Amino acid sequence: MKFGLLVVAAAAAGVIGVAVMPATILEKAASATRTAGSQIAQVKLVDLNPLRALYDWEMTKATAPQTPESLGFKPAPVTVTSFPTLQPYQGMNTSPGFQNGQYTAGQSAPR
Repeated sequence: MKFGLLVVAAAAAGVIGVAVMPATILEKAASATRTAGSQIAQVKLVDLNPLRALYDWEMTKATAPQTPESLGFKPAPVTVTSFPTLQPYQGMNTSPGFQNGQYTAGQSAPR
């Protein structure tokens, strides 16, 4: 019984509040409600997917033009040194006709 009386009192207060309120306030509230409803209707379930949002965020980062320096890579300085030139082997050659790296065909080798 008390609950029924409370519901009737709340309904009466609502009717009195609406009747006393100026029409401009009601029109503004109605238009705001329609605008919010149309904006909510444009939101799709795909837009609320957190995995898709993460994927899109990572793709924008991955496809952004970046230099190695901006990624934290620092190139090492390159130093060029000269290498010593190799001389022909001057050791003993056991092939006939060669003496100290020189071809001596037809000459007698020193003993």
